Amino acid sequence: SSDPRGERYARATLAQLVKLGDGNVPCCRIVDWPAMRWRGFMNDCGRNYLEMEGVKAILDVMGMYKMNIFHWHLTDYHGWRLESKKYPCLQRPEAFLRQKGKYYTQEEFKEIVAYAGERGITVMPELDVPGHTLSFRRGLGIGTMREPGTQIVISDLFKELCSLAPADVMPFIHLGTDEVRVYPEYCDESWVTLWAKAVNGCGRKAVVWAPGMKIDKGLDVIDMAW
Repeated sequence: SSDPRGERYARATLAQLVKLGDGNVPCCRIVDWPAMRWRGFMNDCGRNYLEMEGVKAILDVMGMYKMNIFHWHLTDYHGWRLESKKYPCLQRPEAFLRQKGKYYTQEEFKEIVAYAGERGITVMPELDVPGHTLSFRRGLGIGTMREPGTQIVISDLFKELCSLAPADVMPFIHLGTDEVRVYPEYCDESWVTLWAKAVNGCGRKAVVWAPGMKIDKGLDVIDMAW
């Protein structure tokens, strides 16, 4: 193989052959490559927090099936599940609607990124804004996403997220931008471009849901259909 991931995939194929052959595998040469470059799985921990052991179990299975992108949906109406040292108010119990106080510390996040990498998997974290942000607003004590300074807070959170892993290890950051349907979640669309610029400025590709809020297409952005 040309790199460690190729070797991992070959070993995964060999493990499948061992199981199919009841432990007996004839001498063979494995010639294999993926049909799809992006082989992802999304886990929504924003709505329902999953213990670290459960997240690792998902990554174990993904590795067995040679999947390579773990889309980690970390925020939603029910909780902001990633620790922020810059805005610790997001972890206040009253900010959560479900599984109060359950979130991943920054060290746990780094542990998952490393665990995934050992299995040939890239973690793509998602902080879903400006929709799906009831827990965010409860944590900050604001009524709407249009409150002055909110756009800066979100930019800071994306920059803080990018600081948790190098760009070559975590090249994709998902901004959400979908389902902005209720009055408190509407904001100036230029803010979404500001957040994408913050992510690009950290050397990452910004990923957004499509359909979603409009964004300057001159930026390094990937549209993801939902």
